[in-house]
Amino acid sequence: MTIPKIGITVFSMPTKSVCMDWGSQMDMDDGAEALAPAAWWRSWVGAHPVLGPVVVGLIATQVATMCGYYMVGVGLPELQWATFNGFFLSTAAEAPGSAGSFFAGHLLHMTDGVVFTILFAALVRDKLPGANNTMGGITKGVIWGLILGIISIGFLIPYVYLRVNSPTTFGGGLGLFSFEGPDGWKLPFAVLLWHTIWGGIVGQLYQRPDTQ
Repeated sequence: MTIPKIGITVFSMPTKSVCMDWGSQMDMDDGAEALAPAAWWRSWVGAHPVLGPVVVGLIATQVATMCGYYMVGVGLPELQWATFNGFFLSTAAEAPGSAGSFFAGHLLHMTDGVVFTILFAALVRDKLPGANNTMGGITKGVIWGLILGIISIGFLIPYVYLRVNSPTTFGGGLGLFSFEGPDGWKLPFAVLLWHTIWGGIVGQLYQRPDTQ
């Protein structure tokens, strides 16, 4: 009577453990599969080393730009990248904030998104840590987006964008990494969140055929 009890106990414990591990792995695989682009998309991206990143950059930048306008709905500052970039392209005949300035700024903004996506595909992706699979690609994209976001809050916003509006105030008075503006921590957080969204979309859509 004793021997069968020992046998059942020893057999059931590893079986339960194996079942749990197998189930967890299945859940992870199902989640990654749900985020994976279609096979035809991966093939197309792989066959178009320049046009592929261009299309990915346009999609990611447009989606992230819409999210930037909607952030005001969750209590964060509205990120008007087109308006900010339009300041640089305004002339005496086209005042900042006008329709022409806005569309010129939006064109510059979209171009920036495409250029940084091409850089990601050509120079950055294979050098960042992460597996060569869907989740690894998203992770790489988020890392790249956060790097650009840190550059944005540390340099572009305080020393470029706001210096156009206030040329006599160095850095626009926002302090280190834009934390001392009227919105406090919300502005740098919103910028980093925006770049996280952009990078995640870039990493998800830019999947080559060799992605596992």
